[in-house]
Amino acid sequence: GGQSAPGSDVRIERQSDLPRSGGMVLPLPPVTVNLADASGRRYLKMGMEVEVNADVSAALQANNARIRDAIIMLLAGKSYADIATPDGKVLLKAEVAARINQILGAQRVIRVFFTDFVVE
Repeated sequence: GGQSAPGSDVRIERQSDLPRSGGMVLPLPPVTVNLADASGRRYLKMGMEVEVNADVSAALQANNARIRDAIIMLLAGKSYADIATPDGKVLLKAEVAARINQILGAQRVIRVFFTDFVVE
């Protein structure tokens, strides 16, 4: 049975803001990038949040430039057709998660949320 001492499972230090499905959600820096379109001048403005399985906000901050660079390099290779479809967005989320996990050196990112996804 669940006979734990009173208060043993209370975690005072836990201050996650409204966890989605148990994870902690952290913002990423927004990026604006030129898409690799033959037609030329299309910009993608993207804002993201990541659901993580540990508080890696300090690591995200420390690697801010590397993360932005990785995401910009990833997006710069995409055409509008690559990202316009729901499937394309799902794939892009997976790729973003993989790049960030690579930078963090651990599987920390569970899920990526687009908070902003505007093509101009």
